[in-house]
Amino acid sequence: MTLTSNTAANGLSHTFITPARVTEMLPGVTVQTLAMWRYRHTGPPYRKLGAKVVYALDELEEWVQAGAHGGEFDD
Repeated sequence: MTLTSNTAANGLSHTFITPARVTEMLPGVTVQTLAMWRYRHTGPPYRKLGAKVVYALDELEEWVQAGAHGGEFDD
């Protein structure tokens, strides 16, 4: 399974996703690109749980928003 949801009941508040799930969400980003970014200490924040790499969904969204370019949005 690629999505792991954790609630405050177990002390965690993030929803974690795998690199494969990240690539489904970010066009043009491959699992190999994510691995290269981790090696170079760039890209979105991640965690290693043993040998498994996971990304917190809210932190991934923040990382994407931080890289936004262009004009202002009007409401």
